[in-house]
Parts: sequence; C-alpha cells; structure tokens
Amino acid sequence: MGGAVAIMAAGGLHAQNYLDQWNFENGNLDSSVGGVPMSYRFNTAEVTSFGTTTDLGIPELSGSSAPVMAFEALSNDQGYFLPIPLIANPV
Repeated sequence: MGGAVAIMAAGGLHAQNYLDQWNFENGNLDSSVGGVPMSYRFNTAEVTSFGTTTDLGIPELSGSSAPVMAFEALSNDQGYFLPIPLIANPV
C-alpha cells in the first residue's frame, strides 16, 4: 500500500463490564472477545489490509510480532463501524 498507513491493534481491556476486542488474528474484522464484528463503511475494505507487524514492515509491539490492521488515509465517506452495545453505554 502506498501513502500514509495507520495501524490499529486491540489489546486487553479488562476494566469494563462489557467488552468487545479485535485482535485481527483471523485477518478480518471479527471480534476476538464479545462476538460483535466491526464493519466497513462503504468501500473501506479496498484500502484495508491485515497481517503481522513483521509482514507489513512495522516495528514489533511489546517486543514481538503481532497481528494488525493497516489502512491508508480515509476519505470522509470511509471508515469502520465499531459496535458499542447499549449495556456498555446506557442512555
């Protein structure tokens, strides 16, 4: 991928009662914990790639290679939907 690349990796967040976590271990937007996958907004999948820090030439995280999601700069129409359950953020 050319241009600017941003990296996202989800770590363990244990302070919440309800938790979704995305580790990108399967090379997709499926949730590792919680069961609710992220989803793409419009054509964002076209500029998204998955791999390890080693595969993508990114410095290791905490001293080892880790699964990551990489994406180029996004337009205003692109993005990722991160589900936030009502139970975690009651109205």
